[in-house]
This record gives sequence, structure tokens and C-alpha cells, in this order.
Amino acid sequence: MEAVRVLVLDVDTQDTTRSMDTHSIRFLSPGLAAEYAASGQLLYSEAYLERIDEDRMWCVGAESAEGLQSFAWLHEGIAEKEMNEGYHSATATEIRLSADAAFVFNVFTTPESRGLGLMPAILGHAATKLRRTRGVRWLVTTTEITNDAARAGFLKSGFREVGQYFRYGIGKQAWGSYPKPEGPIRGFA
Repeated sequence: MEAVRVLVLDVDTQDTTRSMDTHSIRFLSPGLAAEYAASGQLLYSEAYLERIDEDRMWCVGAESAEGLQSFAWLHEGIAEKEMNEGYHSATATEIRLSADAAFVFNVFTTPESRGLGLMPAILGHAATKLRRTRGVRWLVTTTEITNDAARAGFLKSGFREVGQYFRYGIGKQAWGSYPKPEGPIRGFA
């Protein structure tokens, strides 16, 4: 069983601009993302590298002189099961989103850079750019209900919790209990 929080950021109602004096924040090109992955800095991202050049998949990162310090992957549209697995692939859950929403997944900050505000900075940068260039109005994410650090980071980034769901899986069979879809969330599968 997995218990998961669902969080949403309304880009239009949040202050998504945060300046960083010590880090450069930008969308990573496919080549740069591959370099960071090869050097071990873009963790847990191998499956996504193949898709970074798609029109709806991005990786945004915070860089310092020491290299990549924080990153987040975003996908415009449906949050595919593979992007929302949690700890067990049997309980992966697809989240159907409105056309003006992007799903945030695989967010990571190096231990030595935690507490510097990098997560709000990279998510704010992504929200601002995607709103301006793609018309994205919402960012949606999920986190394990026991991951208080991730929840706190998303709340500091302007997200609000809109519900929780519980997903059970045995082999290929999975079922769940989901919140009522609201805002950019159209349903769960």
C-alpha cells in the first residue's frame, strides 16, 4: 500500500520569482542533462533522459561552481504512471491533468545544498517560463505521505495540498481510494 499527498501550485496566484546569488537556474539542454547524468549528478533520471528532447518534457536545475545542486523534472499534460511510481511500481498511478498543467516529479537537492531555497527557486523558474512560453497555469505533484521534507519543500514553493490517495497493489492488480478531482486534476487511473 502507498499513501500519497497531491499538491498543486496555481502559477498565476503565487510569487514564483526567486533570485539566487550563488546558483544559476536554467532548463537543462539534452546534452547538458546527459553530461550531468554521466557524472552522477543527475540522479534517478536515466529513463527520462531519452525523453528530454520531447516537446513536453523538461529538466530544470540549479548549478553552482561545484556542479548541479538541485533539479526537477516536469512533464506537460498527463502524469504517466512511470512518472508517479513512488516506492512500488505496482502502485504507480496515472493522473490525468488539464491541458494547462504540468506534472513535477523526481525533484532532488544535494544534501549539502538543502535549506538554501533551491527547490522554490527552480520550481519558480520553471513555473514562470512555462507560463510565459507554454501557457501552463498549474503545477501538480505527488509525494509519499511519510515524506515530510518533500511536503515542506513543496509548501515553501507555493504548492497547496489538495488531497491524499491510497493505492494498493498485488502483482498486476491495483486499486485505490482517490480524492475528488479539482482544479487541473481530471482523474486518477
